Amino acid sequence: MEAQPRTDAKATIDTPFFTYSLLQQLNQRAIAARRNRTLRFDKLPIEKTEWYPVKFHFPHNDGAEVRCELVLNKDAKTAWLDITLDEFLRLPTQRACHYGHIPDIDTYTIPTTDAALGG
Repeated sequence: MEAQPRTDAKATIDTPFFTYSLLQQLNQRAIAARRNRTLRFDKLPIEKTEWYPVKFHFPHNDGAEVRCELVLNKDAKTAWLDITLDEFLRLPTQRACHYGHIPDIDTYTIPTTDAALGG
């Protein structure tokens, strides 16, 4: 039986996210700094959407870096990227509805239109 989307939002949270150009820029910095988690765009199941929310993150390398798991597409495929703490704190945020834990993924309402993003 396929999981059905949930509509009983439990909380609204500020979710850090990457734009496509910001993701490319911070990935290039991560590659130049020889960080452990970088992205190969030619190998990713990435869709060029308006934003890529951070699904999970934690301090890494004694807090000098943050390891981020980000959602790449509507099928909730993810990838990991290491960025500096300063870069993480400067990421834009978007108010999103959090629907609680669903097996293997936490699902967020991801706006993909200019109107949904306040533009």
